Amino acid sequence: MNKAVFLPMNTNHVLIASAIIKHLNTDYEMLCHDRLCFGTQYLTEGILQELQIPYSHFDKRCAIEPTAPFRGQLVSYLGIRKIVRRKILSSLPAVVVLFVDNDPISHIIIQITKKMGIKTLLIQDGLIRPDEYSSKQAPRAKAAEWLQHRMGVAVRPAIYGKGGCTAVVVNGKIAYEILRKRGISEADMVILGQPKYDDFMKEAASKITATGQKRYLFAATKDLIRGEPHIRFLRKLVEGCGRLGISLVVKIHPRSPEKPADVIKVIGGNAKHFPEVIKEGDDTVSVLKSCDAIITLSSTVILEALMLDREALAVHYLAGDQNLRHYDKYGAIFAVQDEDDIVKVLQESLRDKKPYKCKAALLEDELFSLDGQAGCRVAKIIEDMAGSYC
Repeated sequence: MNKAVFLPMNTNHVLIASAIIKHLNTDYEMLCHDRLCFGTQYLTEGILQELQIPYSHFDKRCAIEPTAPFRGQLVSYLGIRKIVRRKILSSLPAVVVLFVDNDPISHIIIQITKKMGIKTLLIQDGLIRPDEYSSKQAPRAKAAEWLQHRMGVAVRPAIYGKGGCTAVVVNGKIAYEILRKRGISEADMVILGQPKYDDFMKEAASKITATGQKRYLFAATKDLIRGEPHIRFLRKLVEGCGRLGISLVVKIHPRSPEKPADVIKVIGGNAKHFPEVIKEGDDTVSVLKSCDAIITLSSTVILEALMLDREALAVHYLAGDQNLRHYDKYGAIFAVQDEDDIVKVLQESLRDKKPYKCKAALLEDELFSLDGQAGCRVAKIIEDMAGSYC
């Protein structure tokens, strides 16, 4: 049967999938992985229902507890393997569409589908950084990769892009070159853009123009108040924005357990200025439209800010191997290289607006083409792989 099965593993994946299926001219099935998911922050059923996308569940519940001993993880892994195999056998797809390939569930699917002669397509879900596995993560990632390929077992994350999918769709030239250097064959990759941004530029046309007092959005990672360096940064950012007359909005990461009251408590009762702290309700883009700039560590929201012609400040020194230092050559964003630079960089961003030609060059290399047709291009690849030519 010329059928495609999608397996989105978080809300971002669902958004990408929804932008593809509207162009798809072959049968498809959307799998909800919630019964195999340990972390509630990754559940997808709610957004599938919100977007009115029909979906099916796996027939049983089984999840790998990340903090469990290796033996317990292995038992869960084998249980998930049986559940996934039953689902693949009942669906009998021609192609399975994945958005990550370096987690246990994806690895199980890739191994099972290979044995059954079913193709797999990996679609890039977020930013890919060149140094992502270069230091502390590297030994663990390489060991996990060895377990995957030699032992057929994957209970810990390995290197993104090296899971063994039949083909890989990347957003742009930057990701293509990074994966090529990781050893992914050029013949297995194709640059098509990012489907979830197909409608973004239409929304950007109706953007709210920020006026009056400067308003900055800090899109935080899950480490917002975990660890002294992150807490010090938050406090210095709040103090610096207050001194410069910047109205600060702190948006807690949607998959972080903290609430706004937790963040206010960490800032401290002696603070002269308190930011607006939000978590749920408005999405990041809707908040960004009314702001002059974005501050973040390493996130796709950087690209969304550039699409809106907002200023972007990347906090390199806190991002580790997830940093965006390879963006420095474009001159499109401001970079905080040290915690003592926070106020200085904030001042620069108020004084010197980055040229849009620099932002456009970065967007082109990262997202290929913002022509609203990425979903259509990806749908055509899926149709071709499924044997459905329309």
